[in-house]
Amino acid sequence: MAVTVYSQPGCGPCRVTMRHLDRIGVPFVSVDIREDPEAAEFVRSLGHQQTPVVVVDGPPMRHWSGYRRDELDSLQYAESNQIGALLHIECADSTPDRLLTA
Repeated sequence: MAVTVYSQPGCGPCRVTMRHLDRIGVPFVSVDIREDPEAAEFVRSLGHQQTPVVVVDGPPMRHWSGYRRDELDSLQYAESNQIGALLHIECADSTPDRLLTA
């Protein structure tokens, strides 16, 4: 799951959104739409007219604008489920015939 926050300077909800993601431990990339015209066009193509715009690269791809605590908290749940699934695969793969002996 990749999270991108499209923001701009002086945007209070952008700062709050990124601070919230940091606090809950969800990694993200921040893109300044004033510095990146292609990013600004992408945000407009999604139908958004205000920042922040948060895009979660799925599956499925999700996006919203503004500070949405409910959506952000759902990312923490999804991130922890991904880690749990990876741990489960790792543990399931540690069968006795694959363990190394000294």
